[in-house]
Amino acid sequence: MMTQLFNPAVAIAVTLASAVAATAKADEPTLNTKLFIGAKTIDAVQWRAQDDHGSMGLLTDIKTGYHSVRVAIDLFASGSEDDTDSNVKGTYTGEAQLGLRKYCTLNERITPYLGGGVNFAYSMQENNDGSGKTEDEDGGVGYWMNVGVDLNLTENVNIGVDVRYATAEVELYDETVELDAATAGVTLGYRW
Repeated sequence: MMTQLFNPAVAIAVTLASAVAATAKADEPTLNTKLFIGAKTIDAVQWRAQDDHGSMGLLTDIKTGYHSVRVAIDLFASGSEDDTDSNVKGTYTGEAQLGLRKYCTLNERITPYLGGGVNFAYSMQENNDGSGKTEDEDGGVGYWMNVGVDLNLTENVNIGVDVRYATAEVELYDETVELDAATAGVTLGYRW
């Protein structure tokens, strides 16, 4: 499993480093960081009792100096628990999403954006069939894409809305789980 994640990770890191090196200009890079809180809906048959997750994240992007394109590094955690008679008692995900994000400034207050890249996902499922609690976990690689808009409150502080779709495939309890998920939420950000 580690080799499956390592090879794409190396390829992506080299590609992103090359893109940044090729597009960077002499101006100082700008860092943009946003806290995210929202909801995630996972379209997985095995998780239908827990397909709605609460989601928290940290969205970070670094200015490349090339036409408002930034390197995006987004981290997310989500989860859901079930108190019903279902054997599945809890489902949890963690994601590291790497890619590029393009900002389009409409005016000094409104800045829409879109992005996409590679999604490195970790997933855990807790089961209890009456004989005790068990856990299984796995990681997978997929893709992500997002759109959003920032409202600039000051030169450095912004609030916004972010909507994204991400995929990954994991193996839990000998079943393939498609982690195809739509996530939406609000952000509070700061630019350096």
